[in-house]
Amino acid sequence: RSAISCIEALGAKVSYLDESTIAVDGGLHPVTDTLMVGESGLATRLFTPIASLNSTPICIKGEGTLLHRQMMFEPLRRLGVRVRDNGGFLPIEVCGPIQGGEAEVDGSVSSQFITGLLLALPLAKEDTTLHVRSAVSTPYIDMTIDTAKRFGVEIMHHEGDYSEFYIEGGQKYTPADLAIAYLQRIYGFYGATDKVSNVHLPQERHDFGPNKRNAVYDFFIDVFGLDRNMLDESKVTIEPENALKSFGEKGEKLPAGALRYKE
Repeated sequence: RSAISCIEALGAKVSYLDESTIAVDGGLHPVTDTLMVGESGLATRLFTPIASLNSTPICIKGEGTLLHRQMMFEPLRRLGVRVRDNGGFLPIEVCGPIQGGEAEVDGSVSSQFITGLLLALPLAKEDTTLHVRSAVSTPYIDMTIDTAKRFGVEIMHHEGDYSEFYIEGGQKYTPADLAIAYLQRIYGFYGATDKVSNVHLPQERHDFGPNKRNAVYDFFIDVFGLDRNMLDESKVTIEPENALKSFGEKGEKLPAGALRYKE
């Protein structure tokens, strides 16, 4: 939902063709100066570089726990973007257009910001060399490069090496139809795509609400031959959010020697 909101805010028209298919038309002509990403770290990392393609200031705003998560925006400055980042915390403001050039990114925590850069930089004026330290979740980087290729954009790197990428500037995306079926693709390596089923809940938030739980129940009922009549949620205790924060609202109860998460 946050992603769709950002896509529309950047000027694209989104149409739902059916429960699992959307059409996206246009974009990069913002209809507002604010992107609302909710509590989505993915939307923040992905759309901040894309918003940086615009020559007018765009503010990225979040809510909830996302406001306490420090993120990395310095590479954008090295690529010609003016960034007001509130010390690495939302809200931030970016003003491009992103120029390209050379930048280094810490990839040890997440590949999502790298994905955002790889999707935005082909539209930059200049070519870009992107150096990545300690890339993780590299299959998602592969997916990014493959998806860009399907839309007519080339991102170059040595196969199996995720430390350096070369992106030619001035490229253009061309329309294409794309099926997003990552798990089916992986299962396809073993001839087992029929073993994967999908549930699409575009209006759901980041929770484990009734619709998501019912999808899981249906899966176990089908796979293990269980009796749906035995389903009883009355014995399940749903804890309030604060009860789940074992180490405090901002981790203030963490032991002194504990590893601390920093984006």
